[in-house]
Amino acid sequence: MEEVGPLASGATANITQECDVPMAGDMQHCRRAVPYPHKMRIDLQNLTLLHCTPLFLAHPDFPASLPRVTILRLFGSRSHIHFGTVFAQFPRLQELTYDAWNRLSPPTGGEPVPLSLIRLHSAVTVVRDWIPIEDHFTLLGSPAFPEVKRIVLYGTWHRVVADAHFLRFRSALHARGCQLEFPEGNVLSP
Repeated sequence: MEEVGPLASGATANITQECDVPMAGDMQHCRRAVPYPHKMRIDLQNLTLLHCTPLFLAHPDFPASLPRVTILRLFGSRSHIHFGTVFAQFPRLQELTYDAWNRLSPPTGGEPVPLSLIRLHSAVTVVRDWIPIEDHFTLLGSPAFPEVKRIVLYGTWHRVVADAHFLRFRSALHARGCQLEFPEGNVLSP
């Protein structure tokens, strides 16, 4: 097994190898993916930002803890985010980005994380089933969840936050010291 050294702080990893490929009679420099990256060990301990799917975090080869990661960007929807696992894996997490249409499991009461910002995405303009939204914002406003200072709503949230169903969540989050806002900087009143 080939071992790759530690990544520099804030670095991203793209495992490639260099090769020379003849193209149109000339030798052109190119890069190609290493055929078996799973056979390489990479030290991710200096990683500060991670962008992946929620499923990637549950992979058996994924480290149990990456203590320097402060920004986690989870992409994809209709997956499952286990906040207890996320907070245990990333004890210094300050910023979390994910899609509102993922299923969520609440934190398990471990050490509190310094989470201060959630970037919440949604592409739904009209909510026909309020249960996922209610479950989601009930969790964000519960004492089991870290006291987040800001939640920035990306996508088509304008109709959702204006709906009477959403008013109690705005009030509950405001009571916890959380500010709901749009990326343009417009802050929602409680």
